[in-house]
Amino acid sequence: ASLEAQGAQVSALDLPGHGDNPEEASQLDDLIDYVLTYLRSLSGKVHLVGHSLGAFVAAKAASRIPNIVSEVMLIAPAGCGPEINADFLRGLSSVKDIDKLRGLLKKLGPNAADFPDTVVNAMLRELSRGRLRALADQLLDGSSSCLDILPALAEIKDRMPVSVAIGIQDQIIPKDHLFRLPPHVRIHILNAGHVPQWDAPAEIAALLQNRYTNI
Repeated sequence: ASLEAQGAQVSALDLPGHGDNPEEASQLDDLIDYVLTYLRSLSGKVHLVGHSLGAFVAAKAASRIPNIVSEVMLIAPAGCGPEINADFLRGLSSVKDIDKLRGLLKKLGPNAADFPDTVVNAMLRELSRGRLRALADQLLDGSSSCLDILPALAEIKDRMPVSVAIGIQDQIIPKDHLFRLPPHVRIHILNAGHVPQWDAPAEIAALLQNRYTNI
């Protein structure tokens, strides 16, 4: 809403297996292919934004069709190292109890912990369907992440600007992963949890509008 109020055109995609998207996803390529198909349907270039697993998807998509992407912002990106909160991912992919879901949401950040019951119940109805279970199984090897976003970042190094926003209170992906990012990536550190766009929406909007100066 903030970006649109400033005149930007915004498309917010639910990836396959997520939210209102009826398409299912059994593997990561399903997510990447979905984004590629959507981007190819557009005219002009886009500023591509992705969060967590979506950041990995965004980086992979940008590396395959760099002519369509003008800039990339990755928020709390997955794939900068093997460390990850595997218990959280497995719990979210199979949760069936509202109290357990609230416990998981607390790990995402202060704002998520205060969601009203109507919001949490809607999330529970969606998550309890188990649509994310196959993806979680592919993402994890024991307690480690199988993702590696760094090759995609190397491929787009000279093609477009890349920014990363990381919350210093992230309990899902270690904030220390920022030290594994290549030097061409602009890093922004926010006082937020794993979902900075929930905890610090004004700061994220400012970054996307290139109006945020503190790094």
